[in-house]
Amino acid sequence: MADRKLFEYSLNDAWHIPISCVTILEDQNMVLCSLPRDEVEEFLPQATKSVEISNEAMEKVKNIIVESRALEIDDVEKNMDIICCDGYINAFYISNENKYNTVKVFNLDMYKPYINKYPNAAKLIKLLKDLSKILIPEGVDKRCFKLKC
Repeated sequence: MADRKLFEYSLNDAWHIPISCVTILEDQNMVLCSLPRDEVEEFLPQATKSVEISNEAMEKVKNIIVESRALEIDDVEKNMDIICCDGYINAFYISNENKYNTVKVFNLDMYKPYINKYPNAAKLIKLLKDLSKILIPEGVDKRCFKLKC
């Protein structure tokens, strides 16, 4: 039986080259974390580590996802305050038992100074921050939650 993907966040460079990824698999309370093999050279082939999390942590993760309302986000507002060439691609996959949603944002970190103007970006930033508070103590590498390098 395949594990059901509950959440995934990936950070890619402007050319879609993966930098990091965190995937939460619900059925076995498993988190997969993909990171560069070398902390200095981020563009080397990735290494994936699996971390089994507690039932309590998985329940908290599910609640955070529901409370975030990220399943309702169609798109993130275009940031009209900063022009950025290149940068990063922040990609999200969010699901529950009935549906899933994918959201791709360019340079999500650039929204932080203007967070009150961009409610959908704010939801995604908060979702990542809240998930990291639960998953880092469970053994997931904090680099999986970065908005940029």
